[in-house]
Amino acid sequence: MEAHEEETATALTSRRPLPAPPVELREHAGRMPDSRDDPEETYERLGKVICDHLVAALPETWSFEGKRVLDFGCGAGRVLRHLIPESGRAELSGCDIHRPSIEWLEQNLSPPLNVFVNGEHPPLPHPSGTFDLILATSVFTHLVETWSAWLVELHRLLGEEGLLALTFKNRGSFEGPARAAWHEDWDEDQIGMHVYGAGLGWDKGGPAVYQSQWWLRAHWGRAFEFLHLEPESVGQGIAVMRKRPGHFEPEDLEALEPGEPREIAGLRYSLRHARRESAFRLEQVEGASERLRHRNDQLARTRAALERSRSELRREKEARERAERRARGLMARLSGRLTRQLRALAARLARCGLRIARRRPGRLS
Repeated sequence: MEAHEEETATALTSRRPLPAPPVELREHAGRMPDSRDDPEETYERLGKVICDHLVAALPETWSFEGKRVLDFGCGAGRVLRHLIPESGRAELSGCDIHRPSIEWLEQNLSPPLNVFVNGEHPPLPHPSGTFDLILATSVFTHLVETWSAWLVELHRLLGEEGLLALTFKNRGSFEGPARAAWHEDWDEDQIGMHVYGAGLGWDKGGPAVYQSQWWLRAHWGRAFEFLHLEPESVGQGIAVMRKRPGHFEPEDLEALEPGEPREIAGLRYSLRHARRESAFRLEQVEGASERLRHRNDQLARTRAALERSRSELRREKEARERAERRARGLMARLSGRLTRQLRALAARLARCGLRIARRRPGRLS
């Protein structure tokens, strides 16, 4: 048994906390709320709350005994880790598009978890009817273009009477759009599937997808029977659905509900707000561009000032070098002139000394 397997097994038997992922993986699943509590404890507590609410929403007859469970979009196991006590009687799997999260799970919680990386688009590498229960928390809250394809894929992966338990955004999690001055308040009869922040990158949280309850029943309800639908629960709504028999294509779930006037109202609402949001984002881009131009102008002025300073320093240096050359030349000329004068003086002194020596009588020996 490898070291991480022994650590996981010890944690399970001793009820010690399981190893926690590093902060960058914890925040990949969603930034933790500001709190004075320990970040690892907050991550652990929130994951357990979500897991407990999902399990509580399952039918009373549900049992993990002999079941195969998949956490679709498991991240680093924020929710899945709290099902590990069931690993003795259920087969637990998880997948995510984020490879670093899966690699951490492989190194720390596998086994008992079976984890793998999935792509942006279906399918998953499993035969039809593989799972009895599929969980998906904070997944369909961000899928704009591929929601129907993935919903059909999860339908395929569920066995007969298989359950899908997931979270969705509804009025209880409408705080993002509600903070925008240009955005209208939540209106269940005016909203179908509504996307806020469609162009936002994942570093800013990505797009947020909101669905009204009538829209979920009309579209998702074609492939699934709703057993539980709670619009406000763990910061998001919770839906538990049972697989309906039959084969479905994404287009089957996307088609407008016949005779439902709220479909048109919902499309108008989304179109109206898409235009407003586009204008708002454009103002943001233009404002950022203007600030960037201002900074570039400041940089250009700073560069020009630096260049002027460099030019002045070069001129000062050149002037100093010229002065030094002139000084050295002057010193050389003065030194040569002085040397010639001294030599001439020495020569005259020498000649005078020779004449004196000749006039002085010599000493008799």
